[in-house]
Amino acid sequence: MLDAIWDNLFIGYDLVILLFAVANFIFLFITIKQMLKLKNILYPRIDSASTKKNETHISIKVSTKEDLEKLKKVRDNAVRWYSLFTNFIAIFPLLGLLGTVIALLGVAGGDDYGNVEHNFFVALTSTLWGVGCAIVFKVVNALIAPSMEKYDVEAERKKIRYEDEA
Repeated sequence: MLDAIWDNLFIGYDLVILLFAVANFIFLFITIKQMLKLKNILYPRIDSASTKKNETHISIKVSTKEDLEKLKKVRDNAVRWYSLFTNFIAIFPLLGLLGTVIALLGVAGGDDYGNVEHNFFVALTSTLWGVGCAIVFKVVNALIAPSMEKYDVEAERKKIRYEDEA
């Protein structure tokens, strides 16, 4: 059993799932970086000794076309990377299912019990990795989604306010 798991992890179909997971972690880190840029544009820090500790952010008014362009660019990047991250989450169960089907197709052609057992464990590990990665990334998404939505709505509000004043 452990041989099947080990073989499939590094030379089998599970490697594909793990490579997608690494790619999605990269998308996650880029998303967080873009969200922080957007947050810093929307709520710049005050470096004044006279402010209270709980008032470290203030909302700024987009006052020039350059401010608006910068805000739109950072917002678009954040939304693009976040969308890529969230769409990859849906791929993991499908990759697990595909690995399962591929492994079970190998069972159909073999009469050797050892081959059937090996392919069965390969099928189960593909399902496990696919569902496991989906669960982990869904939990992470649940943690960052409210902030992303808040910053996206605030950026859109500032854009509309600027256009109304122009």
